[in-house]
Amino acid sequence: MSLLHPPLPQDLVIFNVRGRIFQTTLTTLRRFPESILCKMVEYEQSRNRVASAEPDPSTQQAFFIDRDPDHFAAILHYHDTEEYFRAATGSSPFMSRKSLLREAQYYNIEPLEQDLSNDEFKSTKYQYSVFMEYYESPDHYSFPITEGTSDTYTSKGLDALIKADASLLRRIDIHVKERNEANDGYTWTVLAVCDVPDCHNVGVVWKGEKISE
Repeated sequence: MSLLHPPLPQDLVIFNVRGRIFQTTLTTLRRFPESILCKMVEYEQSRNRVASAEPDPSTQQAFFIDRDPDHFAAILHYHDTEEYFRAATGSSPFMSRKSLLREAQYYNIEPLEQDLSNDEFKSTKYQYSVFMEYYESPDHYSFPITEGTSDTYTSKGLDALIKADASLLRRIDIHVKERNEANDGYTWTVLAVCDVPDCHNVGVVWKGEKISE
């Protein structure tokens, strides 16, 4: 029984990235129309287009790109899924979040730049948590804050610690240890503990320092 080979797509695009061949389509590249890849292919096709001839994918010439092919594979993966494949940064000793960010900037893929530059990857993060005096599990909730917002709390100083309920302080201390043992990529410390207005709950300002890779 012979295998059936589907026809090549009419908008097939071939890239030769330092000897490694990648195939995709112009439809895929147009998901980011402002990217260098999309622009270069559209420009070349419009320059060589012959109105009376049908394009022949079998004679498609490869676009040579003098960049790292592992990074290029991650760039194409983002075109497919519009998600940053975090595991890719550990697949090569030359690939890191910072190096992939440079490639996103080189190819002018702004959404990927934003994904790589968001709070999850910042060297320092801040959070505010509310620990409840009367509680059922979970006994606290947290949300991210900016450094400027954290300053409005930390400017009060850590003397607010002595005003908090002793049992709440013990729970906060335990939570600090558990949080750092969970190893989420950051080392967390308490910047300030302050009363939550109009209730007996306690607010906690956290600072997370990214652990060096």
